[in-house]
Amino acid sequence: EWESRCEHIPFGLYRFKQGKMSTRKGNFITFDEVFQECKERVITLMRDRQDQGGGPGFTDAERLQTAEAVALGALVYFDLCNDPVRDVEFDVERVTDFEGETGPYLQYAHTRCLSILRKAADQGVVLSRTWPNPAAARLGNELERQLMQKLGQFPLIVERSAQIAKASALCTYLIELTHNFGHFYKECRILLPSDPELTQGRLLLVQATEKVLAQGLGLLGIPLPQRM
Repeated sequence: EWESRCEHIPFGLYRFKQGKMSTRKGNFITFDEVFQECKERVITLMRDRQDQGGGPGFTDAERLQTAEAVALGALVYFDLCNDPVRDVEFDVERVTDFEGETGPYLQYAHTRCLSILRKAADQGVVLSRTWPNPAAARLGNELERQLMQKLGQFPLIVERSAQIAKASALCTYLIELTHNFGHFYKECRILLPSDPELTQGRLLLVQATEKVLAQGLGLLGIPLPQRM
């Protein structure tokens, strides 16, 4: 009974360094091969970051579990972020980059939000559940406004992505949101012992960003590791 509601979405081809795939010619790469290559690349990046003191410590089991989630997120995001009708060239280093416009970049932003909220809780900061929250009135500088405006666009973006049958619209939005959050995080100190009300307001922004990223990545089918 669901057959009449199905819609065909045209899509392009994947190209690899080995050239265009062709099953008839026996020239193809399996998903398992690509996933394994991405996972090995992510493990290398995680070890490098840990050696440089830029990442959390992991046991071997934790590193493997996280690497699998990040590698899967990298592949899913790369597949969905492009316009479906375009041919795309797969490059494992670009796909798994923690800094570029990639799945790992979005996953890392989500883990950063979680880390800030955990740190606040460890310091005894409790977010008020009352609304309207007077602390929100303290928010108003340009970076805070830009982040709030971007967060408010989320429902419309989800609706538009469904209407045009292109997940790439949601992917683009999440990247833009992460850019806004990055600017806010860099320029606006969040935990301010001398100003508990402003701390509350900025933590509300962090919490809202975490929720939108979690929902957006969840809609795309991208896993949410707790640490990276």
